[in-house]
Amino acid sequence: MGWWVPALSAPGRCTAVARRDTRGPMPAHPTRLCLFGTPAVERGALRLALPFERRTQLLALLALRGDWVPRAELAALLWPEAAATQAHANLRKTLFRLPDLAGAVSVETQGLLLRLTLPTDVADFESALRDGRDAEAVVQVRGALLSGYDGGGSNEGWTRWLAFERERLRAAWRAAALR
Repeated sequence: MGWWVPALSAPGRCTAVARRDTRGPMPAHPTRLCLFGTPAVERGALRLALPFERRTQLLALLALRGDWVPRAELAALLWPEAAATQAHANLRKTLFRLPDLAGAVSVETQGLLLRLTLPTDVADFESALRDGRDAEAVVQVRGALLSGYDGGGSNEGWTRWLAFERERLRAAWRAAALR
């Protein structure tokens, strides 16, 4: 049983809303992670809305970083109330359960480092800004970063990190919109 709907806009335009469907599991290798608005994984015209849970938070953190992130940093941010050994165990369990959430998303490992190299709408937005394509950048933003992912059981570290990232992206969007 899966969570599928056809995208309601052109591929690469993270705007569709997912609803329950039973057409099967997410195909291997999602092609895009949508982080503006409600987080979702998109592959072609198919879209999977991501629930608010640690697996999605981990995906978002790794995707936004786009580079190697120490396991200790991820464990401390996602489970600050846990002892280091328990936080690392939680991270291992979350990584093990990640494919159940988003198809065959592959997190790379290199010793104690993790990386997710998956295209995102945020990366497209930032690339358009770097290349001076302000109009294209402005339309990439379809809502607040990780809309609905603050509060509701989130820890203070996550909430601060998310507020910082939202403000950084909002300021970049505003500057592009005013140019």
